[in-house]
Amino acid sequence: MTGTVACPCVLQVEMSMRASMSILQGSFDPIMDANNNMDLLPLIIQAKAYREWDFSNMLTVLLRFNGRAVAAAVVRVFGSQLAELPLVATRPDARRLGHARVLVRAVEATLIELGVQVRLLWLN
Repeated sequence: MTGTVACPCVLQVEMSMRASMSILQGSFDPIMDANNNMDLLPLIIQAKAYREWDFSNMLTVLLRFNGRAVAAAVVRVFGSQLAELPLVATRPDARRLGHARVLVRAVEATLIELGVQVRLLWLN
């Protein structure tokens, strides 16, 4: 037998990353690199480095409600001293139901459990 078969967990991660991308791109304007006219959001969500940009300390979090992706957030962790939540978004048809609040509280509780002392949560 030739070829490879991805395990179900890899497929689930890929589906979750696509859902997070869809939610965040649907809620925010592109985050453009002015030098090469490239949207940085895919790099942020995938925690990748590219040229002078390094998003390797970014984590993407997805909230599902009744099996459906409803909210996503990006968390940047700087060791045990500092973390920020620069992007939080909810699907338009799932807004005003408390999903972002649940997601932010879960992220904050996780950061506390991990021993992060200072938490910056940017919310508008």
